[in-house]
Amino acid sequence: AEPIGVLYGAYEVLKRYGGIRWLVPGDDGEYFTVKPTIAVPEGGTVKNPDFAVRRIGQVAMSSLSLTRDTWAWCSRNNLRLAMIDWQFANPKLHDELERHAVKVRVGGHCFTPLLTGWNVVKRTPAEYKEYVERLFAEHPEYFPLINGKRVISYDGGNDPQPCTSNPDVIQRVARNAALSMKKCGYPSVYLDFCNNDCTRWCQCKACRAIDPQAEKEAGIVSTRYWTFANAVLAELRKEWPGAQLAGWTYQNYSLAPVGVKPDKRVLHVRISNHRRCWKHALNDPNCSVNKWYYEYNKSWNDAGAPLVTYEMLSTAGRNFLPNEKNWVDTLKYYKHAMPNVQGMATEISCPDGEYSGGPYDTPMTRNNWYMMWQALYLGMYFHWDVRADYDQLHEEINALYYGQGWDGGMREFRKYLTELYMNAGGCWGYAHSIPVGKFLDVPGAREKLYMYLDAAEQAAASDPDKRALAHVKRDREFFEMTWVKAWQDYIGNYREIRAYPLQGTIVVDGELKEADWKNADVVTRFKTPGGAQAKYQTAVKLAYDTDNIYIGIECLEPAPDKIKTDIRDHDGPVWEDNDVEIFLNDPILGGAYFQVLINAAGVVCDGSVQPGQNGITRSFESGAEVKTLLGEDRWFMEIRLPAKPITGGVLTAGSILKINVMRCRVLAENRKESETSTWSMGTPHNVETFHTVSFAAPRAVTAGNRHEIDTRLWRNGSFNEIAQNPRIPKGWKVKDGQAPARWGFSDGYLGELEYRLHPGSQDNYFVRLIGGGFIANDCGLTNETIGAVCRLRGQGALRFCILRYSKEGNNLPSVQVHKEQVDSAEWEPVAFEYARPGDKEERQSLFLWPEGADSTIDIDDLYLVPK
Repeated sequence: AEPIGVLYGAYEVLKRYGGIRWLVPGDDGEYFTVKPTIAVPEGGTVKNPDFAVRRIGQVAMSSLSLTRDTWAWCSRNNLRLAMIDWQFANPKLHDELERHAVKVRVGGHCFTPLLTGWNVVKRTPAEYKEYVERLFAEHPEYFPLINGKRVISYDGGNDPQPCTSNPDVIQRVARNAALSMKKCGYPSVYLDFCNNDCTRWCQCKACRAIDPQAEKEAGIVSTRYWTFANAVLAELRKEWPGAQLAGWTYQNYSLAPVGVKPDKRVLHVRISNHRRCWKHALNDPNCSVNKWYYEYNKSWNDAGAPLVTYEMLSTAGRNFLPNEKNWVDTLKYYKHAMPNVQGMATEISCPDGEYSGGPYDTPMTRNNWYMMWQALYLGMYFHWDVRADYDQLHEEINALYYGQGWDGGMREFRKYLTELYMNAGGCWGYAHSIPVGKFLDVPGAREKLYMYLDAAEQAAASDPDKRALAHVKRDREFFEMTWVKAWQDYIGNYREIRAYPLQGTIVVDGELKEADWKNADVVTRFKTPGGAQAKYQTAVKLAYDTDNIYIGIECLEPAPDKIKTDIRDHDGPVWEDNDVEIFLNDPILGGAYFQVLINAAGVVCDGSVQPGQNGITRSFESGAEVKTLLGEDRWFMEIRLPAKPITGGVLTAGSILKINVMRCRVLAENRKESETSTWSMGTPHNVETFHTVSFAAPRAVTAGNRHEIDTRLWRNGSFNEIAQNPRIPKGWKVKDGQAPARWGFSDGYLGELEYRLHPGSQDNYFVRLIGGGFIANDCGLTNETIGAVCRLRGQGALRFCILRYSKEGNNLPSVQVHKEQVDSAEWEPVAFEYARPGDKEERQSLFLWPEGADSTIDIDDLYLVPK
């Protein structure tokens, strides 16, 4: 037993028999009822933690912050502090850290610093630089061979790794590690052994010989790292028999090694789970992010080494995301399915930290702990006792923290906040997240959450503990500076709508309960013909398979029993009823479109409309399968719409349609309460204002940093997505510095670009190119034949050309695939097909290149589609 166990035991007596709780650091989080005595029965209880490692790191604040309240909270809630050696040695922090039996770690990004003895002998920066250069001159073989030449490496930052196969390097690193650990003068110290923060490793013959062929082909060095770590630990144990080394999985040695196993004496292996998705379970096979992390964690668990996961939760906290249940469920999963996991480390900005300005010093940083206090408290509680009753504990701590405000409205606020977060499509994690504003982009959600907050404040105002009202008000502030602000930013930025392919099966029953509906993006913010936000909002989701478009619609309706559904015959005047109308335009059709009208009873009227036509031609049959369902305060519509009657073929990734959805709210006995609204600027029949729907490939993430990929194969052909801080090469004239997103400027051919709004529109843009410069956009289509449609006006010739790059990234000859002579003051449709040059491995971009300095050409609605 360690001395820290005595401290844990004393606090356990106070918690168990005194009823004391420490929910957050400081007096604000201490809860107890004054008692004349605390009765403790005779006897003994032994409790060991379910996870040996329970740790919180401190970030985005001064590394020398004296955070007494935070450290006390950690000990009271059974955490073990771990600090870097130079923090422990600092006189300001030393005594307080020692009181909490801190574990001290030496190392970090340390390969070169341990080779050179940076921390062993005190030198000025100039003296250290001179020493390293002298060492390099005397022993270049210690340093990395890069591109056939030995190069100097000064520190653990972005310098490449030393020659890790060299026996002298192994001995020097081990000896300097032992000296650094002994210099610390503290028994609970270990070597935290991580590479220089750089993916370049020595390329000498001896180093490369360590890499198994499979790792060479994958571009990883896991076996090399662990061969080096094992050798250093063996030498370190000669210097200090009880020395401990903690290994990492990081950068290009994240995966379990093929050619060697970690030494059984390794303290633990740190698993980098910091980019995992927190909306989905780690073992969720449908989560594109966690699918990789599951295999990564499983491979390491199967390797048999003790593991500690590193999970980046502070970012979720700064966005006020309710992750407490997800964290606890992850711990339960580790305990059940991955028994070699010894615990989880995360990081946080502390309420008593020292902040001194700079980009990280924000209200979200200073309040980081309070914005995720439930996750921190419950996560650490379940580290100690993973079998605890989550629901009971969750209820207990929130009732303490919010007082009467918990029953008054905060319980429902947190519940609905969690529901919105979990039900939104896509993933959420560090540096690969869907926009937070998307969580609130659900009809009536903002109003409902404010209603709960108002009720909670009113109830908490009567609580004798004044902290209750303060906590409710503080959560309102957090909600407004995160969710509400993010939602305002989200709705202010136009984006093309993405439909994702089905991963399962959708049963058309009106319930919208399948996983594919959760995976889908939501489109809402319907507007009336005058441009105002509709009072009765509507939300639409889209998905597809090869033969069908699936449309899920949710209509807020306070009186669902009073809506008008008189029409019962197919192709009857459904527009007289409470209905939803769907307008679908294949860009190849120009201004023509199909219209499908469906009332709340599921009766369909469908037809086609030609430009200038008044009314619909009802000979068109969509073949729509529809089911509607009435709820208490809304009604639902689920539609399977066959693709062939609309597109003439099938749907694949890369297909594009322009779609509008209109809702006509009609009550049977009160026509004054009627309201018409659409998702396209309030106008129903103008094809120019229909939203672009891109049929994307399945959601996916990058192999390295797990960023979610934009899986549209052709992006922003509408030109309506606005670039944030576009890169404009010197020599280009760009009006107001505005440009469309996804489109890049030529560096060598210069011209002028004007990014203009169509008259009367607030978000419908087109591009004007003047002179001989070109702009380009990546195209992910690999079909042999590609169709192109657009609208042009102006004077001059416009060349459509393909920039080509090999698989390795080398430039290939560009190809002109079309040239259009433009001579019109009115918009004219253009359509052509071209054979895709080169092979499918090439990366290609389409560039638009006006011919001649006198050309002035307007371009809009440019779509490339598979043929």
